[in-house]
Amino acid sequence: MAARPDFEAARAARRQAVAAAAEPTLDAARVQALLEQSRAAEMRGRARLEAEAVAVLGTLDAQDRKALSPILQRRGEARRGAGRPDGRHQIQNAGHDGDRDR
Repeated sequence: MAARPDFEAARAARRQAVAAAAEPTLDAARVQALLEQSRAAEMRGRARLEAEAVAVLGTLDAQDRKALSPILQRRGEARRGAGRPDGRHQIQNAGHDGDRDR
């Protein structure tokens, strides 16, 4: 996966931001810069994944493209709405019977 280095860089920058925020003296500018680096790397990775997905979709016939088009959804969105006729998202609330719609 071509996007792996981008996502690894995003996670590393986020970990560094968390560690920097926990230091006795807060360097807000450093924390902010690390968070910005993390977001930028994540967006690069997402752009690569989406470009790869569109390239794959471009090789398919209409029926297969329709079946695979949910790969363009953000991670987890397809699973959260799965099984609900209205496609709405569910979240489970510990200690509460039933579910809440988001």
